[in-house]
Amino acid sequence: MAEPKVRWEELLPHEFVAARDACPVAYMAYGLTEPHGPYNAIGLDWLKAQALVVRAAQAHGGLVAPPCAWHIQEIPEFHDDGQGHGWLPQVGVKQNLASAIPSDLFYRLMLYHLRAMDARGFHAAILVTGHYGGIEKVMRKLAEFYLRQTGSPIQVATLADNEVIAP
Repeated sequence: MAEPKVRWEELLPHEFVAARDACPVAYMAYGLTEPHGPYNAIGLDWLKAQALVVRAAQAHGGLVAPPCAWHIQEIPEFHDDGQGHGWLPQVGVKQNLASAIPSDLFYRLMLYHLRAMDARGFHAAILVTGHYGGIEKVMRKLAEFYLRQTGSPIQVATLADNEVIAP
């Protein structure tokens, strides 16, 4: 049996509306594309999050928005001046190669995503990040801010990928 189509980019407009009406839950994946050294050239942050939300939507219903592979990474770790993680000087990375954006831009983008899901008639939005270690807390605060400022009834959950996977 074929998996249900849950990714927005695969749906025609009438299919999107029917799927949203059947289960008004929007899933959104966030993460970075960043170098992880010789063992993993680009990192898996957004890929992990996207795979998790696609599986969740296939199992439980809802629609998966296109992933956001631009995330916050303010600490200049990817350089060769000895101030980074230590392995980078040997790798020779001379600039930040992560798909990072300034934090204020990420905040506005995520708030816009929530507003867009709200305006499209979703009752819930589930945001999953594959880049954890603090960003999931920032995302929770942004969701709380959105709900407080708008008074919207949309339910929002923000999770890091390690919180989604059962031990």
